[in-house]
Amino acid sequence: MPSLHATGEPGSSGVMRTTSQPAKSTARGSQAAAARVPAQGGAAAAAPAKLSFREKQELEQLPARIDAIEAQIASLQRRLADPALYQRDADAARAAAQELKEAEDELATVYARWEALEARR
Repeated sequence: MPSLHATGEPGSSGVMRTTSQPAKSTARGSQAAAARVPAQGGAAAAAPAKLSFREKQELEQLPARIDAIEAQIASLQRRLADPALYQRDADAARAAAQELKEAEDELATVYARWEALEARR
């Protein structure tokens, strides 16, 4: 019957592999069994945690926040598309362009947060 044993090879990092030798009830067999326990526990620890109540609320509010940021971006783009803005007040045009960049950065951050929360859902 095949059994799993931790390889003791350098660089193996506790990789489990199947061998055709039966498990021995010696001290070495106990060591192999002990080596399997952390490997299994490590996989469970890597699983994402469930969302907290606060994170669930945040996730529910993200679509509305995204809509608001997208509306702000659309408004700034319309404003910047007006050539008269640049003729009247170049400083206002620069400020609007900076505000647009900040809104786009915020939108990217919010989308990333939404993706992270959805992955843990």
